[in-house]
Amino acid sequence: MNRSALVALLVFGARAASAEQPDRAAFDLYVFSQADEGGHPFRDESFLNNGVRTDLRIAASSRVAIWHNASFAILNNADPTAVPATIGNGTTLSASGVVLYLDSAGGIEWTSEDGNWIFTPGLYYHHQSSIIAGGADVVLQHLMAGGDTTLILSYSFRLGFRKLYYWDGTEELDHSHPTPSHTLLFGWTQTLSPSWRMALNAIYARQTGVLSNTFGYVTLFDQAGVPRHLVDELLPTTRNRFQLNGRLRWSPEIGLGIGLDASGYADDWGVKHFAVEPNFEIELGEGLRLRAWYRFSAQGATKYFRLLPTTIARFQTQDSDLGSFAMHSPGMELTIGLPDWADLDWHLRIGGFGFWRTDGIFAVGGHTGVVTEW
Repeated sequence: MNRSALVALLVFGARAASAEQPDRAAFDLYVFSQADEGGHPFRDESFLNNGVRTDLRIAASSRVAIWHNASFAILNNADPTAVPATIGNGTTLSASGVVLYLDSAGGIEWTSEDGNWIFTPGLYYHHQSSIIAGGADVVLQHLMAGGDTTLILSYSFRLGFRKLYYWDGTEELDHSHPTPSHTLLFGWTQTLSPSWRMALNAIYARQTGVLSNTFGYVTLFDQAGVPRHLVDELLPTTRNRFQLNGRLRWSPEIGLGIGLDASGYADDWGVKHFAVEPNFEIELGEGLRLRAWYRFSAQGATKYFRLLPTTIARFQTQDSDLGSFAMHSPGMELTIGLPDWADLDWHLRIGGFGFWRTDGIFAVGGHTGVVTEW
């Protein structure tokens, strides 16, 4: 499990329930394609990711529900980039190639008799060729003031084991390296009026183990700026991250919602990231809804980022995702009502989004699927 697991932990980790959440079943097909016209000077960070995902929640009784979500995907990474002839040790570059991976999470949702407490324990599993990870999530919610106030406390644990494959073709397969991760979240959701709603949460995440990307390398240059040598990416074995999220939503009338989301995080690698996202949702007709958003974010590079180094440092990386950039990302999703079948309401979802970063990396993605709720 590499450093991107910190993001996956927050996305696929703690699950917040709701006493009024309907039962649902959903199935989606998705595709995401990233292109690299900048970034690392001798490494192509392009890839194509496509797969399927499911989301299921079924009430076993008035107070207990079972939930499960899963994703299975195929990740096609770019081939190694040809390096200049001035680099003497760049003839054996290796790439991670095609990767199949599975994410699965599930558990139960228990609601107290008075409806004011919701307890949601769950288990998580991830599998791919060189990484196996498992974990557990515990979410506790307390509803107050008739549901106008909700407090959330959640904890997620992940333990991954990875075998090390390196960019120069070498392998370290004699044992697996553990990478434990912890995420703690405290959230507060408040209904301010029939039209206004706000939410705040604070997150602390900690990850330890081999956090370097062993397929990543750093290019060393001579004093004239000519690339001469490739060496391993080296990063600390511990990363602590603090994040704050905020949301404000205004619904002036039924069927219309206007929102503003903002988030910021910083870690002890020196990375600082801020994002803001205005969004709206509107009912266009019977059974037809549109949601659209625009997200802007800016990031400051880790203190270990080295663009044109001439010597090896204790910690070093040229990974664009740990560098400085600004990002623009618009997106939209259309929900279309379908004819009822088996006494259930059915909807078709079609969505797409993209992003462009100032360091030359951009992407487009989309999904389509069906969902039913009862």
